[in-house]
Amino acid sequence: ITVMSKRYLDGVLVDAAEGDTADVPTDAEKLDDIRQMRWPLLEEADIEIYKLEDAGGNTAAWRTYRQQLRDVTKQPDLNNISWPSKP
Repeated sequence: ITVMSKRYLDGVLVDAAEGDTADVPTDAEKLDDIRQMRWPLLEEADIEIYKLEDAGGNTAAWRTYRQQLRDVTKQPDLNNISWPSKP
């Protein structure tokens, strides 16, 4: 029995043989994975900012968090991403 896992290749989810060491992810593939994980967090930050704006609240902490999310792909070690904490 062959167990198949999934991975991103140039932004497309493809099957990858589990334990296949020949398919070590490239930096571009790692960035694709990071962006896929980041997207819902950015959406959540936007929603929180909109809610605070509507209520006349202070959006500074959420805006800082959102920028930190945008900058996460600039980290030097793509194998060990440090995600920012939500406000």
